[in-house]
Amino acid sequence: MAERPILFSAPMVRAILDGRKTQTRRVVKPQPTLVRDPDYSGGAFLQFAKGKLAVGPKTVSGGDLCPYGVVGDRLWVRERLELDKEGWVYAAGGDLIQNDSDAAIGWMESRPAKSSVCSPIHMPRWASRITLEITGVRVERLQGISEADAEAEGVDGNCPVGNVREYQKGPHSYHYAQLWDSINGEGSWAANQWVWAITFKRIK
Repeated sequence: MAERPILFSAPMVRAILDGRKTQTRRVVKPQPTLVRDPDYSGGAFLQFAKGKLAVGPKTVSGGDLCPYGVVGDRLWVRERLELDKEGWVYAAGGDLIQNDSDAAIGWMESRPAKSSVCSPIHMPRWASRITLEITGVRVERLQGISEADAEAEGVDGNCPVGNVREYQKGPHSYHYAQLWDSINGEGSWAANQWVWAITFKRIK
């Protein structure tokens, strides 16, 4: 079992803590190439930098090519930290960080001289309050997401269903498409890249 860090925004951290988020999608880098081959299982495969995977009607298994891990591996969540009058807190919810290890005390005492904010990328391992276990890995086209999977991504679905054809699956899919563009840049949803679809459960 391996353990790796993974970044989440404050709204997505809250969704995990609330039990609403059990999936995440990350762009495959570099993008694989779809190769048509009638002699290969499924009639086609995705060529990655470090291997290839057979393609099914919608998705393929991630095998051991996913940089986030395989089923059974764990992910520790990195999130934004902030300093307020009570001390260092998690930006998602404002809960006070409680860790009395020497490493934690030294970091929290010295950090304000640099900044009163710590971005997720710089959050130390000891400060992580969420550990996730990977229960499934797939690679699929971004727009292949179902309404149920979009809901499992933690969006609240309070967006009206638009008239754009790609967003007609339902309110969660529509909201997720908007969220994806807000995080990855305008037009990233329309690009419909290959993504790792990772399912997980929280380890309490």
